[in-house]
Amino acid sequence: MRSVLAIVLLLTAHGYVGAVFGQTTEKSPPFRSGKAVATFAPKPVRPFGAYIRRTTTGVFMLRVRPDGTVARVDIVQSTDYESLNLASMDALYKWRFVPGSADNVQIPITWKVDLPTH
Repeated sequence: MRSVLAIVLLLTAHGYVGAVFGQTTEKSPPFRSGKAVATFAPKPVRPFGAYIRRTTTGVFMLRVRPDGTVARVDIVQSTDYESLNLASMDALYKWRFVPGSADNVQIPITWKVDLPTH
């Protein structure tokens, strides 16, 4: 059964993220919070038949629209397995954030080796 996170997650985001508080001027950037708030964050599903020889981690950059949907997912660091990169990106495109809480969010995903039990 596919597990879906239905709770709000606080994720560390890079760059300016969060809601704008107060008025802005040309000389000073808007004050923004350092957290992006995800409201829907499904876990990636391991592709059928994907064989992993070692535990691997990929890092992905989510470009978030003002309405909280993901516009684009970029690979910052590959998992070295194309099928795992695509499965990760597929799940990340489905993520949703509180509108206006994020611009760019960097997410690490670790895939672990499933060793057979004897």
